[in-house]
Amino acid sequence: METQKQFLRIVIIPFITLVLFIIVISFIVWGVLSVYEQNALLNILIEHSDLMIILLLIIIILALIILCIFFQYYIMPLYILSEETSLIYAANPNHRIIKSYDGLSEYANRSLVVLLIAVVNLLIFSNVLFFLAD
Repeated sequence: METQKQFLRIVIIPFITLVLFIIVISFIVWGVLSVYEQNALLNILIEHSDLMIILLLIIIILALIILCIFFQYYIMPLYILSEETSLIYAANPNHRIIKSYDGLSEYANRSLVVLLIAVVNLLIFSNVLFFLAD
């Protein structure tokens, strides 16, 4: 449940900020225009409202596709890496991260560091058990 709240915060807050920014800029531009320019702009928007709606839908769909690709390649690998790291730390020190990160070298490097730390931790733990057994 907490992950869904974080996801909503990551997605909804920037979207609301962007919409508010566009609204504020629109009001500023509208205030700068003369009455003649405002009427001309309103006539254009009314005449081509069907095209504006189609254009708005295309922009929204493209933004959602870009957002999904961003989450797939940048956010989800970090989430998976953190889940596997917590699994290694909390439950199973013998667990190894075998997921490849589709060419994202920074995530592959991080997974290798976690793997090395897990191996070193396991060696230290086995040495401690060996010395305790003696």
